[in-house]
Amino acid sequence: MRLRLAKLLTRGLEAAGGGPRAVGWRATPDVAGAIQAGAFLTAARAQTGWLNDPRLARAVAVLVSSLVGSGYIPRSQHPNRETRRRLAHLFRRWANRADATGRTDFAGLCRLIVRSMIATGDGFARFVWTDDALPLRLQVLPSRAVGRDAVPVLANGHELIDGIEIDRFGRPVAYHITLDEHLARSVRVPAEEIVHVFDQLTPDQFRGLSWLAPVLTTARELDSFKDAALATARTAALFSGVITDVDGAGLEPGQEQGDGSVRIGVTPGSLWHAPPGKRVDWNDPPKLGESETFVKAYLRDIASGMNITYEQLSGDYEGVSYSSVRAGANEHRRWVEQTQYALIVPSLLTPVWQQFLRMVVLTNALPGHDLEELEPVEWLMPRFAHVDPKAEIGADVAAIQAGLKSREQVIGEYGYDVETIDAQIAADSFKSSEVTQ
Repeated sequence: MRLRLAKLLTRGLEAAGGGPRAVGWRATPDVAGAIQAGAFLTAARAQTGWLNDPRLARAVAVLVSSLVGSGYIPRSQHPNRETRRRLAHLFRRWANRADATGRTDFAGLCRLIVRSMIATGDGFARFVWTDDALPLRLQVLPSRAVGRDAVPVLANGHELIDGIEIDRFGRPVAYHITLDEHLARSVRVPAEEIVHVFDQLTPDQFRGLSWLAPVLTTARELDSFKDAALATARTAALFSGVITDVDGAGLEPGQEQGDGSVRIGVTPGSLWHAPPGKRVDWNDPPKLGESETFVKAYLRDIASGMNITYEQLSGDYEGVSYSSVRAGANEHRRWVEQTQYALIVPSLLTPVWQQFLRMVVLTNALPGHDLEELEPVEWLMPRFAHVDPKAEIGADVAAIQAGLKSREQVIGEYGYDVETIDAQIAADSFKSSEVTQ
């Protein structure tokens, strides 16, 4: 009875029905399992595509630029202004030397981690300590450093899934990292020492999926189409036309080749006089411009799959109006802000801030304070460039005057700290007064 009822209910839901339209329609009930099974190969293909396909390279560059930009700035919410100022100064000092390899700063590390997350699905970094005055460092790890090993039950009762040790609540407690690929031996590192940034699509997912996964097949098909179109054009351009011997009188001496064919060179601007009884049929090579609509459709699919606009991906702004650019930019900004505050802040910036404060307390860089009172923080995100600076700044000024926004909120949206701006304005005023005196 239940089976019959289930069949009747399924028929009422077209998406779960059968028939000719459902032939070849694959279903993936276990999304986390599908990601676990295919993420490694997808990541390898995505990195190959990102390194070789200009469209995918552009898409990754746009996302990194939008999400990271010039970097993230913490603004302490401590009630004491002097404490906030000293914390900001300490973070700037630390940010300049945050990289364990010494190659870049904190903003550069964020670019590496976010780019790895986009290309491979996972961004990993490890907190390490040195003997410096500000000893905390961040070591970015390639996603392959965390293996894909799986053990149902470890000796401590935990489960190992894709190199991540999980407790019975599904919480990561350690990462099994291969520091030397030649030795092929992993090291267990507590989860508190690891930054793991990935876009979690399902509750039972522990590793990320490359953001290029939805568009890899489309990009490959577009690349194959362009190769085929170019090969067709090259083949067609190898000869200009065919001379047909209509009356069968044969060729003039010296024109016939060894295989019975004839080749006559063509130079730009030349005119041909066909002999009596001969007909010249000119080759009509295919026009590459005819495929423009097809290519644009594929590029729009890739842009949609990567959550960017077609114009950002292609650089083609032909026939685009201000209102359409503005609408596309607003939609992209909403997605970027959601990703920054719902993904990057909790999984990357919050652990970094907590470890930074731990370093401050352990080194007594800020005497008389503990972790709990220093913890509240607000992160300033990189600002977006104005589409119409005059109109947008005017709108912000009007919003402040109408009491709809505060100066602090508007300045924060521009990616700056209001106290820093006020200090700079005061310094400018002081310099101006010195000049006039």
